[in-house]
Amino acid sequence: PNVKMTAYSCKTNLPSNTAFRGFGGPQGMFVIESALAHAGKELSVLTHHLQKINLIKNGDEFPYGQIADGVELTKIWSEMESKFDIEAVQNRIHEFNSTNADVKKGFSLMPVTFGISFTKKPMNQARALVHIYTDGSVGVSTGAVEMGQGVNTKMIQIASQIFSLDPKRVKLESTNTTRVANTSPSAASSTADLNGKALQQACNVLLERLKNCAADHFGISSQDIEIKAEVVYSKGVATELNWDKLVFMTFLKRISLTENGHYATPKINFDMKKEKGNPFAYHVFGLALTEVTLDCIRGTCNFDAVRIVHDFGKTMNPSVDFGQIEGGLVQG
Repeated sequence: PNVKMTAYSCKTNLPSNTAFRGFGGPQGMFVIESALAHAGKELSVLTHHLQKINLIKNGDEFPYGQIADGVELTKIWSEMESKFDIEAVQNRIHEFNSTNADVKKGFSLMPVTFGISFTKKPMNQARALVHIYTDGSVGVSTGAVEMGQGVNTKMIQIASQIFSLDPKRVKLESTNTTRVANTSPSAASSTADLNGKALQQACNVLLERLKNCAADHFGISSQDIEIKAEVVYSKGVATELNWDKLVFMTFLKRISLTENGHYATPKINFDMKKEKGNPFAYHVFGLALTEVTLDCIRGTCNFDAVRIVHDFGKTMNPSVDFGQIEGGLVQG
């Protein structure tokens, strides 16, 4: 190894200042980015040029053994350059600093690669309980705990989209282990993934039961049945059968309108002794361009601007997801 470190834990009379988001990630990023800044200074190379040529690429191996796949960092960096003109920011700051002695400006680029999953494999599982009531309403219970991150909104969206229902007809029950047992923590940026997939499974099973019932009613294959905007379609043509009628018909046939869904994240593994494996289902990627002003006399610092390009994938709810990104920025 090129670096040898010894960590000492000290008991003090001060409160803990550990991260409430990131679990050591920001600290590790600070160390390596500081090393890059030092290397750039020694080599007379701009730090962000060093960052760019060292971005993770598909096929690279992470320190924990997982092979990088679906990497978007190069694309994200190019988008940052085209949208916000990094060179223009650098030139503007250089011009300001050359004419001001007591106040200086600076900027940084912070690329991020973040793995999504619990590294403790058994925690990567979730369940969901779904009831369809004879009045057409839907009750949903999951192990997700809403704490402002918008997961409840996403759970309602999943059920309403699968059933093609007005979201107002979906009632999300409070999280309770009498309904959904052995829940994993709402953490690790996995809550919507785990509980959402469990909910999706339960809803799809129920939807198939309803479609089979409708198919029997019309004497056709269930593959020819669709439900759109609470109306049943047969071979692409709207019928007189709506959601409420179909639900009650299914009930009268004594077909279960309740289902449990169980989801376990596939293809993940990690050997704690070897510290190697494939611990993450996938990674997300982002890049932040931050501009600051430093008062060299008072020692105060102001954030002038933060510009972020982030890989969202296919967002379920742009408002919720933007809130997560902006909230993470403020907390950081």
